[in-house]
Amino acid sequence: MAAAVFVSSACACGCSQEPAPCAAVPAAPLAWKPVADRDALASELAAARSAGRGVVVEVWAPWCAYCLEYDELIDREPTLHAGFARLVRLRIDVSRNDQPLLRSALGIPRNLQPCFVFIDAQARLRRRLDVTGYLHEKSAEELSRRLRVLDAPE
Repeated sequence: MAAAVFVSSACACGCSQEPAPCAAVPAAPLAWKPVADRDALASELAAARSAGRGVVVEVWAPWCAYCLEYDELIDREPTLHAGFARLVRLRIDVSRNDQPLLRSALGIPRNLQPCFVFIDAQARLRRRLDVTGYLHEKSAEELSRRLRVLDAPE
Protein backbone atom coordinates (compact mmCIF):
# COMPACT_ATOMS: atom_id res chain seq x y z
CA MET A 1 0.00 0.00 0.00
CA ALA A 2 1.45 3.36 -1.05
CA ALA A 3 1.85 5.98 1.62
CA ALA A 4 -0.03 9.21 1.15
CA VAL A 5 2.16 12.24 0.58
CA PHE A 6 0.95 15.59 1.85
CA VAL A 7 2.51 18.66 0.32
CA SER A 8 1.91 21.85 2.24
CA SER A 9 2.02 25.23 0.59
CA ALA A 10 2.52 26.88 3.96
CA CYS A 11 5.50 29.07 4.62
CA ALA A 12 8.69 27.47 5.91
CA CYS A 13 8.30 29.32 9.22
CA GLY A 14 5.08 27.42 9.88
CA CYS A 15 2.58 30.18 9.14
CA SER A 16 -0.01 29.72 6.41
CA GLN A 17 0.96 32.66 4.20
CA GLU A 18 0.65 31.82 0.53
CA PRO A 19 2.07 31.82 -2.09
CA ALA A 20 5.31 33.48 -1.01
CA PRO A 21 7.06 32.97 2.31
CA CYS A 22 6.51 35.58 4.95
CA ALA A 23 9.11 38.01 6.19
CA ALA A 24 10.11 35.59 8.97
CA VAL A 25 12.00 33.47 6.45
CA PRO A 26 15.08 35.30 5.17
CA ALA A 27 15.48 35.17 1.41
CA ALA A 28 18.68 33.97 -0.16
CA PRO A 29 20.97 36.87 -1.09
CA LEU A 30 20.41 38.10 -4.62
CA ALA A 31 23.12 37.41 -7.17
CA TRP A 32 24.50 40.35 -9.15
CA LYS A 33 26.21 39.75 -12.49
CA PRO A 34 29.54 41.54 -12.78
CA VAL A 35 30.16 43.59 -15.91
CA ALA A 36 33.77 44.45 -16.67
CA ASP A 37 33.59 46.35 -19.95
CA ARG A 38 31.28 48.24 -22.31
CA ASP A 39 30.79 45.24 -24.61
CA ALA A 40 29.60 43.06 -21.72
CA LEU A 41 27.28 45.85 -20.57
CA ALA A 42 25.82 46.28 -24.06
CA SER A 43 25.31 42.53 -24.40
CA GLU A 44 23.53 42.27 -21.04
CA LEU A 45 21.31 45.27 -21.80
CA ALA A 46 20.38 43.81 -25.20
CA ALA A 47 19.52 40.45 -23.63
CA ALA A 48 17.37 42.15 -20.99
CA ARG A 49 15.52 44.15 -23.63
CA SER A 50 14.88 41.01 -25.68
CA ALA A 51 13.50 39.32 -22.56
CA GLY A 52 11.37 42.36 -21.70
CA ARG A 53 13.06 42.84 -18.33
CA GLY A 54 14.16 45.95 -16.55
CA VAL A 55 17.75 46.37 -15.40
CA VAL A 56 19.47 47.84 -12.39
CA VAL A 57 23.17 48.62 -12.61
CA GLU A 58 24.96 49.08 -9.32
CA VAL A 59 28.35 50.72 -8.86
CA TRP A 60 29.77 48.80 -5.92
CA ALA A 61 32.93 47.99 -3.99
CA PRO A 62 33.52 45.62 -1.06
CA TRP A 63 35.24 48.41 0.89
CA CYS A 64 32.22 50.72 0.44
CA ALA A 65 30.27 50.54 3.72
CA TYR A 66 27.10 51.99 2.17
CA CYS A 67 27.28 49.50 -0.72
CA LEU A 68 27.25 46.69 1.84
CA GLU A 69 24.39 48.41 3.71
CA TYR A 70 22.32 48.38 0.51
CA ASP A 71 23.14 44.71 -0.07
CA GLU A 72 21.90 43.87 3.41
CA LEU A 73 18.80 46.04 3.09
CA ILE A 74 17.77 44.57 -0.26
CA ASP A 75 18.24 41.03 1.01
CA ARG A 76 16.48 41.72 4.33
CA GLU A 77 13.36 43.57 3.12
CA PRO A 78 10.95 41.18 1.34
CA THR A 79 9.42 43.82 -0.96
CA LEU A 80 12.83 45.11 -2.02
CA HIS A 81 14.14 41.57 -2.48
CA ALA A 82 11.17 40.68 -4.69
CA GLY A 83 11.43 43.92 -6.66
CA PHE A 84 15.12 43.57 -7.35
CA ALA A 85 14.69 39.85 -8.12
CA ARG A 86 12.45 40.80 -11.08
CA LEU A 87 15.25 42.90 -12.59
CA VAL A 88 18.43 41.93 -14.35
CA ARG A 89 21.02 42.90 -11.74
CA LEU A 90 24.36 44.09 -13.05
CA ARG A 91 27.25 45.20 -10.90
CA ILE A 92 30.20 47.42 -11.77
CA ASP A 93 32.87 46.52 -9.23
CA VAL A 94 35.13 49.51 -8.61
CA SER A 95 37.26 47.91 -5.92
CA ARG A 96 40.44 47.89 -8.03
CA ASN A 97 39.59 50.19 -10.91
CA ASP A 98 37.18 53.14 -11.01
CA GLN A 99 35.83 51.83 -14.35
CA PRO A 100 35.70 55.21 -16.12
CA LEU A 101 34.53 53.74 -19.45
CA LEU A 102 31.61 51.88 -17.88
CA ARG A 103 30.72 54.89 -15.77
CA SER A 104 30.73 57.16 -18.81
CA ALA A 105 28.56 54.72 -20.76
CA LEU A 106 25.88 55.21 -18.10
CA GLY A 107 26.59 58.83 -17.23
CA ILE A 108 27.82 58.02 -13.72
CA PRO A 109 30.39 60.43 -12.25
CA ARG A 110 33.77 59.11 -11.17
CA ASN A 111 34.30 58.19 -7.53
CA LEU A 112 30.58 57.86 -6.87
CA GLN A 113 29.44 54.75 -5.07
CA PRO A 114 27.08 53.39 -4.13
CA CYS A 115 25.08 54.24 -7.20
CA PHE A 116 22.08 52.51 -8.77
CA VAL A 117 20.98 53.22 -12.35
CA PHE A 118 17.61 51.89 -13.49
CA ILE A 119 16.78 50.95 -17.08
CA ASP A 120 13.21 49.96 -17.94
CA ALA A 121 12.09 46.97 -20.01
CA GLN A 122 12.05 49.15 -23.14
CA ALA A 123 15.78 49.87 -22.57
CA ARG A 124 15.18 53.49 -21.53
CA LEU A 125 17.55 54.91 -18.96
CA ARG A 126 15.31 56.25 -16.18
CA ARG A 127 17.66 58.93 -14.93
CA ARG A 128 15.26 60.38 -12.33
CA LEU A 129 15.34 57.03 -10.52
CA ASP A 130 19.12 57.07 -9.99
CA VAL A 131 20.31 56.52 -6.45
CA THR A 132 23.58 58.27 -5.73
CA GLY A 133 24.91 57.76 -2.24
CA TYR A 134 23.17 56.31 0.77
CA LEU A 135 19.67 57.48 1.66
CA HIS A 136 19.96 56.47 5.34
CA GLU A 137 16.59 55.98 7.10
CA LYS A 138 14.69 56.58 3.84
CA SER A 139 16.64 53.95 1.87
CA ALA A 140 14.00 51.19 1.94
CA GLU A 141 11.15 53.58 1.20
CA GLU A 142 13.00 55.30 -1.64
CA LEU A 143 14.16 52.07 -3.27
CA SER A 144 10.60 50.72 -3.09
CA ARG A 145 9.29 53.91 -4.69
CA ARG A 146 11.82 53.69 -7.49
CA LEU A 147 10.87 50.06 -8.18
CA ARG A 148 7.18 51.04 -8.38
CA VAL A 149 7.93 53.90 -10.77
CA LEU A 150 10.12 51.65 -12.92
CA ASP A 151 7.22 49.18 -13.25
CA ALA A 152 4.72 51.92 -14.14
CA PRO A 153 4.29 53.04 -17.75
CA GLU A 154 6.07 56.29 -18.47
